[in-house]
Amino acid sequence: MTRTALSVAFLGIVLMTTASAFGKGGGEELRNGEDTWIEAAAPHEKRGGDATLRLLDGDLPAAALIRFDLNELSGKGAVVGAHVRLKLAAPVAGGPVTVELLTVPGADRGWGATTSTWASINDPGIFDLQTGKPIRTPWQSGPGLGQTDTGRLSGKAEIETAEAGETVDIPIGDIELINRWVLHTWEGAGFLLRVRGGSVAFHSFDARALADRPVFVARTEGGTEPATAISYTLERPGRVSVNIYNEQGGVVRELVQGATRLAGEHTEGWDGLDTRGEAVRPGAYTWKLLQTQGLNAEYVMSLGVNPKTPWDRWPGNHNPVTNVAVDDTGVYFSAGSNEGPPPVVKDTFEGKRLWTNTGHFGAFGGLYSLATMDGKLFAIAADGRIHRLNATTGRDEIALADTKARPTVLRDLATGAGQLVVSGADQNLVRWLSPEEAGKVLREVQVTQPLGVAVEKDGSVLVISDARVLRIGKAGEQRDVIAADRLVGPARLDVDPKTGDILVVESVGIVAWALREMKLPEETTPVGIGQQVKRFSRDGELLRTYGEPGGRPKVGPYQPERGFVAPFDIIACLDGSFMVTDIEAPPRTVHYSADGRILREWFGGMAYGSYAGPDPADPTSVWMVLNYGYLMRMSVDYEERTWYPAALFRLDETPGWRVGGVPIRIYVRHHNGQTWLASDKFAGIARVDEQAGKIIPLTAMAFPMGGGAEPTDEILQRMKQNGKLTYQWADRNGNGKMELSEAEFPSGAMHSLGNSYVDENWNYYLGMSNVLWVYANRTRAGYAWYEPVGFTAQGTPIYDNEKQKHADPLPEFMSGHQNAGLWKTDDGHVFAAYNGGKGAGLGFWSARVGDNKLACFTADGKLKWVVGRHSLTGGAGPGEGRYFVSILGVVHDCPVVSDMESLFHVWDSDGLWVGRLLENPVLDGKPSYIFKVKCENFGGDIYQWPDGRVFLYASDENRVNVFSITGWDQFKRQAGKVQLP
Repeated sequence: MTRTALSVAFLGIVLMTTASAFGKGGGEELRNGEDTWIEAAAPHEKRGGDATLRLLDGDLPAAALIRFDLNELSGKGAVVGAHVRLKLAAPVAGGPVTVELLTVPGADRGWGATTSTWASINDPGIFDLQTGKPIRTPWQSGPGLGQTDTGRLSGKAEIETAEAGETVDIPIGDIELINRWVLHTWEGAGFLLRVRGGSVAFHSFDARALADRPVFVARTEGGTEPATAISYTLERPGRVSVNIYNEQGGVVRELVQGATRLAGEHTEGWDGLDTRGEAVRPGAYTWKLLQTQGLNAEYVMSLGVNPKTPWDRWPGNHNPVTNVAVDDTGVYFSAGSNEGPPPVVKDTFEGKRLWTNTGHFGAFGGLYSLATMDGKLFAIAADGRIHRLNATTGRDEIALADTKARPTVLRDLATGAGQLVVSGADQNLVRWLSPEEAGKVLREVQVTQPLGVAVEKDGSVLVISDARVLRIGKAGEQRDVIAADRLVGPARLDVDPKTGDILVVESVGIVAWALREMKLPEETTPVGIGQQVKRFSRDGELLRTYGEPGGRPKVGPYQPERGFVAPFDIIACLDGSFMVTDIEAPPRTVHYSADGRILREWFGGMAYGSYAGPDPADPTSVWMVLNYGYLMRMSVDYEERTWYPAALFRLDETPGWRVGGVPIRIYVRHHNGQTWLASDKFAGIARVDEQAGKIIPLTAMAFPMGGGAEPTDEILQRMKQNGKLTYQWADRNGNGKMELSEAEFPSGAMHSLGNSYVDENWNYYLGMSNVLWVYANRTRAGYAWYEPVGFTAQGTPIYDNEKQKHADPLPEFMSGHQNAGLWKTDDGHVFAAYNGGKGAGLGFWSARVGDNKLACFTADGKLKWVVGRHSLTGGAGPGEGRYFVSILGVVHDCPVVSDMESLFHVWDSDGLWVGRLLENPVLDGKPSYIFKVKCENFGGDIYQWPDGRVFLYASDENRVNVFSITGWDQFKRQAGKVQLP
């Protein structure tokens, strides 16, 4: 047996890693992502095989840097202690061998190849356990672990002889805590594992079962023994969660959450306290255990964008891709606004990614116009400057000029014949800039409202001015080439390098909008048909027109062969083909042959935090929220991992559904042989007219002031006259119009942009968020719901506000909590997520709240149980939330809760912690970033097929990523009784 020189007197945990971790060199990302790291400090070449971490004593000290999560380190005493347990992969003989665990000061400031991404033990924040308020930040001096030196908090175990498979315990003691204070770090603590006097190999155990970050749990030294013990046996290692329940099924204590346990016998001690640290009554209680092997995530596809390599990042979200440029080496795509996505990327014509620029060029990093010349890429940026980038590397080389012009879509630049030409409609100038010298203006010419510019082969410059095309000669002379009466709303132009033909984009809506932004007289605003691309000879003869006059239909079945909706930028390619950005419904960049055939379409980027979810009756039909108030229904092939637009619908023109820029979620329902939609942001139901591309409103119940579902102007006016803050409407005559005679103005509950859910029977569940409750005794109600009191002849449900039902009040400790999502299961249970409490913790959103809870209610609104807690750190431990947003759904009896700070939490129907989606990615050569939500996580959808397969539709910075989630069939459960004396 293993003989150690130190005894172990504290509760322990196990350090576990993935088998794939050990075959990688320092600094590489491991299979399980950023949450599972073992970095070799020295020597790198001494690392062991695929299944072991081997530490060899040689000329250099053998060591490895290990990360621990200190989220659960807490106590009310002065000193706590713990230990780490490691399993030997090989026998140890001829000892003694000393294994040490030491703190690493300054680990986040340069120790190892990747440790800058997580904090060391020297950067803690200390918080009051009762108030949740920070006592000191990581950057302030003060008491606690921030004062420790190397060797403090160290543990040591001396091994004389040991067999493979035996364990080594490294005790850690004397962790000082000030009374009622708790140490939290951003992501974990850095420790140095070192061996002296021989070699030791530690086993990784079962990689799939142990795909979890190491957890460091401590309890007060010298504390009282547990009041009772819970014993169980595991057939294999895995993650374990244990809850204590009272006779009513309520969760009394979340005893163990996602802790890694070995195969064999285990005992968990319960001190008789509930989750909030209060003593419970003596008596009989039930314990339940859930063991999992972790949930695995496999990337399937990205919806809304379609680069050749589907996970490659793509520009644009608040604006889609607006500009495109080419040279003989590839294609450049940029967007005018990028909250997170790269502002510009370069692909080959075959679609291979050459580079991605992730820099920032002013607000949200937008680039408004692109042009190439002599291995350089020139761009007009959102910061008002002209930038020059290296076309081979994508690096920003120099800001050539600050033109002081407004960086609007009206500005353009062009290159050719050694010239760099820039237009500025708001300055009535065309300028020639030096491509090499910053700030040097070579010359400028007065031109009325110059829009698009292009350079011809002989050095002449073409410019759109007053809806006509001018040619400016080298001496500055101007003459008309294409008269204004032959164009409607011209925006951009380019010259075909093969033929010299002039390609002009007519985009009435974009130009009209941009001119209004400049506050120009209304008579200058273009009106007419337009929305086409026209090809003229160099002398101005019309040769060909691309697209239908007025553009293809904005709504209805997607018909790309009919042309454009909002064409904007154009670039002529070297082979006579050309590319056009079409920035609306859906946003896309299209490559055309000279004779007008579509060669390829690039879609995106979509809206920031776009939502997409499947039709439960046909998951190959997926609905997505686009920019500019559109819905897109797309056809998805899960086997081929492809998608394509099927139909488009205008959303913001539908009364009652005009919700501005708020990300909304759509519930797809079927009734009377038709497709109906419901929103999660207001109690609204609408019918889909596929052929007409219309969303026809049927019901709405909302509090519209401040961004809610806006009704008609007549209804708003009546609300003001009556002094009402809410309205309720149903389409009683079946004409699909919101009419004043059908509206009611109740004095009951008033619903706004809170969360709502509609089930298949048209019961509407309303969350507490942004709900004003008139009834004083309902201020803490968990949620409210309406059941239809009748139906119109067309099947539209009718609700009566006075018959609103209410769930149980929330517990006293949840007073003031706001609802963050609802979901009703087939068996009638309702899961509800909540944020509450005073702001506490580290994070952009999570610092605004101090508590996160998931509650389960029975079908009649009785509160069954409440679980969850708030993370004060920059990360989140098992069972911890940051800022809940919505409930994505319930799959395999497990509610999935989205968290604004890029997390998806999973509990089971008993409130036992399961884990998080995307925390165990199946990389298979794919980059790890695709498994990280790269924007504020507004939610998404999760769908379980009849055969048990589960797909997650995760909103991201300008797309929706689809993942297959597996591991549900590996759940093991145990239960028993425990008597509290």
